[in-house]
Amino acid sequence: MDGKSVACADRHKHISLYRGKHRTPSLSQMYKKGDVVLVRSLAGDAIPHIHVRLCKKITQKPKEYGQFSDKGYVAWESTLIYKGESVILRKEWSIPYRYPDKMELFVFEEDIIKKI
Repeated sequence: MDGKSVACADRHKHISLYRGKHRTPSLSQMYKKGDVVLVRSLAGDAIPHIHVRLCKKITQKPKEYGQFSDKGYVAWESTLIYKGESVILRKEWSIPYRYPDKMELFVFEEDIIKKI
């Protein structure tokens, strides 16, 4: 192998490391307070996706409890924003959301599908 191809390989290695560390935002950097996002339900795919507004971020770091360990999570306190979605969840799925009083929910960041 000549010196030129080694230099190219090193350069590409440096670029890929740079992309991995600095260019790709983590999930926690993608969302902020006030964002409107589409989320899926923890209960399963049969329940329709809903739109929520993110209110307060909650970060739980991993913990050890003797033999047990908790992997930690990132979640959001959020509110439903469309009355129609709350009606569908209440009538078809018996999920007790009532517009405008009981619209708060807890969303894990891994259940967010996309930012609207």
